[in-house]
Amino acid sequence: MGQRWENEGHRSKGPAHTHAIGNKIKYTAGRHDIFELDALVVVFDQALYAKAQQIRWKNDLYQKRLVVRMGEFHTCMAFMGAIGKMFKLSGLEDILIESEVVAQGSMSGVLSGHNYNRAIRAHKIMYEGLYRLLLQSFVESLDEMSAGSF
Repeated sequence: MGQRWENEGHRSKGPAHTHAIGNKIKYTAGRHDIFELDALVVVFDQALYAKAQQIRWKNDLYQKRLVVRMGEFHTCMAFMGAIGKMFKLSGLEDILIESEVVAQGSMSGVLSGHNYNRAIRAHKIMYEGLYRLLLQSFVESLDEMSAGSF
């Protein structure tokens, strides 16, 4: 049978259960007065973040005292997914496959950000390639400017 979590008298089926998240938010909000801060930041993973925001939105006190945000890992995955979605039809997929940076079967995981290691590698390589093209274009424009001035 699965692991059970005890939270201030409530039994839940796991950490993603609304009671467990609500209890953690309640506990954190209670620390607001102790630390004398304007707001406390609470970090959740992607699955818990949505539920935590729903709980926060329903309570005026939580809205004033807490800043709920997603953790760095899931934020990075979401950002890579956004880049993949935005540039999917721009040829990004073709470039990565033809240059053998990413196999065709792995492309959906890379573009969605779910295949984290491959997505990071692909984005770093694309950044490097685009940056080199930018520098090359800049140097060529300087050459054209200096040739036209004489």
